Amino acid sequence: MAAASVGGRWEQTVDARAGELWRLTAAALLSTTGGALIGPTAVWVVSGTYSWPAAAVWMTRNTVSILLISAVWLTCAYAWRTGRKPGWWASVRAGWANTSPLRRGEYIAVVVVSAAAYYGVFGIDHGLPLAFSVLGHGRVAGARLNTRFVVVHDLIFGAAAVLFTLHGTGAFANIGSHPARALVAQAFVGVIAVAGLALAVGRDERRALFQ
Repeated sequence: MAAASVGGRWEQTVDARAGELWRLTAAALLSTTGGALIGPTAVWVVSGTYSWPAAAVWMTRNTVSILLISAVWLTCAYAWRTGRKPGWWASVRAGWANTSPLRRGEYIAVVVVSAAAYYGVFGIDHGLPLAFSVLGHGRVAGARLNTRFVVVHDLIFGAAAVLFTLHGTGAFANIGSHPARALVAQAFVGVIAVAGLALAVGRDERRALFQ
C-alpha cells in the first residue's frame, strides 16, 4: 500500500497491478470450469439430462462471485494488516478523517446516486431496458475513488441487481427463462466489476509510478 498526498488529500491505495487482476480473473474462470465439470455432470448422471443453461449459469455465477469476493477480501485484508491503527474499523475511520471534504462529497454522491439509480433500474417493475444507465457509476468510482471502495461498491450493488432480478423486477425481469434471466444479471455484474477494477488498479499503477 502507498500513502499518497495529492492536493492536501491523504489516500490509501492498494499496491496492485493490472496483471494481477487478469490473473485473478483467469483463476476464477479456470476454477469455475473445473467445478462445472463436476457439478452439472453429476446432475446429468443422476437425472439423465444435461442442462446447458444450468451449466452456463453455474459458470457465470461462480466466476463473478469468486472474482468479487476475492477482490474484497484481498483489498480489505490488506488494509486491515497495514492500517495505521489496530482494527479494520479504526483504519477506515482514520482514512476518512484524513480525506478532504471535496473527496468525501464524491464518495457520498456515488453511494447516493448509485442507490437511487439501481433501485430505479432494478427495484421497479417497469420493463424498460435501462441497465446501461448504471454502467457509469462503477467506472466513475474506479477512475476517482479508493480501490477498496470500488470493490465493495461493486459487490453490494451487484448483489442488489441480481436479487431484484430474481425477485422479478427491473431491467432483466421480462426475460422469460429463469436461467437466462439469472445468466444475464450475473454477466452484467461481472462486466461492471471488471470495468471498475481495471480502472481502479490502473489508477493505482499510475499513482505508484509518480511516487
